[in-house]
Amino acid sequence: MEELVNFSVYDHDIDRFDGDWRALERFLASFGLDGVELLIGFDPVSDILPRLVRGVHLPSFMGWLRVWEGSIRFPDTAGDREIRMLYGARTAGELRERVHTVIEHASCLSPGYAVFHACYIEPAQVFATAPHRDDAHVLGVLADFFNQVSAEFPGGEPPMRILFENLWWPGLTFLDGSVAEGFAERLDFDNWGFMFDTGHMLAALRSCATEDEAVDALLAVIDALPDNVVDRIEGVHLHCSLHPGECPAALSVSMPGGFEARSLTEQYREVMGLIAAMDQHQPFSTPRCAEVVEALDPAFCTHEFATRSLDELRSAIAHQHAVLNGINAQTHQ
Repeated sequence: MEELVNFSVYDHDIDRFDGDWRALERFLASFGLDGVELLIGFDPVSDILPRLVRGVHLPSFMGWLRVWEGSIRFPDTAGDREIRMLYGARTAGELRERVHTVIEHASCLSPGYAVFHACYIEPAQVFATAPHRDDAHVLGVLADFFNQVSAEFPGGEPPMRILFENLWWPGLTFLDGSVAEGFAERLDFDNWGFMFDTGHMLAALRSCATEDEAVDALLAVIDALPDNVVDRIEGVHLHCSLHPGECPAALSVSMPGGFEARSLTEQYREVMGLIAAMDQHQPFSTPRCAEVVEALDPAFCTHEFATRSLDELRSAIAHQHAVLNGINAQTHQ
């Protein structure tokens, strides 16, 4: 198993190392990590040491579904950049071409995989108290979309494995293994797998107040999944989100007044605050997190954190890497 940490092409990550990728390489080596899972944008990737990039995370634009179905009309005031950020594109043809191009950009780094968020949500729907789309429907549309994207590559296969990641919104949640099986059956290409995100899974489960409860709940989900689904789980995003009482994802959060009249950019900023409360990206402190990884036996395990500084990142990696591998975290403090 390769052990990675999340990183991105954006300044808030790169500036921590003064733009020096070799400094990042030395940082990774100090923990014995194998590289990074690199979050990329829509533009070509450059000025990066390819040997550090073991996986990529494709950009997330979770309002894509109605674009693909051709059932959305954007306000005249909506700009191309904010539409791309939230919906991926204005039209189905543009969306297909954009994802194809992003995958081509990622392939220049020769990563082992590329992650895609297998869900659908639009800003106003975040405040809904009931699911607005059926999981199976979302995944059926996603299968059709990726089948068409993949068909444009040589041999009908994307140039790296596409790992479909679970979330807590309509789509891939892993709460019903038969839905994941149905999705798998509808994919016409074979160069794919699943990415099991522990924090997203805990948000979907809605109520884990302690890390022991979280590990038990994650193991119960894994145990309930069909073997052919577990066999396709090739990566793990390892991080913890605890929710004493009921998970914020399940609460009735009132839509702010005038929300739908705001620009897409303003809506996005509002929603991101809620997402941060649901998806905390904190390190596990219990050695039992290793039980989750061992149950899945993935090819890749990514320590996935949201940190505000290099010191926070160093501390988060030190603690979770230590408990995962049964070593003394003080070594890296």
